Amino acid sequence: MAHIEDSVAIRETRNVARFFTENRAISWVLMIAVFLWGYVGYSDMPKRKDPNIPLNLASIVTPWPGKTAEEVEQLVTYPIEQAIVENTKIRPLSNREWGLKSVSLPGVSIIQVRLSEAISSKDKLQQFNDIYLKLQNINASLPPGVGPIQLNSGYSDTAALMLEVASPKENEVALSLRARDISQAI
Repeated sequence: MAHIEDSVAIRETRNVARFFTENRAISWVLMIAVFLWGYVGYSDMPKRKDPNIPLNLASIVTPWPGKTAEEVEQLVTYPIEQAIVENTKIRPLSNREWGLKSVSLPGVSIIQVRLSEAISSKDKLQQFNDIYLKLQNINASLPPGVGPIQLNSGYSDTAALMLEVASPKENEVALSLRARDISQAI
């Protein structure tokens, strides 16, 4: 392969560095655009340490001590379900997703309700308040000894807690002394 002179290589070589050196205006415009993009990205970045995970889920737990699962289902679970399904924002039933599910156990009724995904967090609170009011309205029609009806809709308001347990390494003598103390205590 023949050697190319430096002056010819410099004149004929095209690369990114040469392009931006020869077109300074484009370089400045792109640099300013990148800085603005970075500023907008940084200002829109969430500032919370823990992420906000919106859950449109609530559970309704209604105790009725001393009753069988069949009695709980007929006299507590069904009326509560009927009151809940009056809300039109409940997720529609599909093959993979559920909007309302319940389980009746001896002495307790547990119902889970899931709102539609298209609901905003403000509207979610309003819908759960609507369900709560419907539950309070049917509270008087439930048999004596039932309740209270407990609605828990604050699943997404919990914070994650991370703990790390670290301790210095122990030597053989300290471990054998602790093992001896434990065996004596047993």
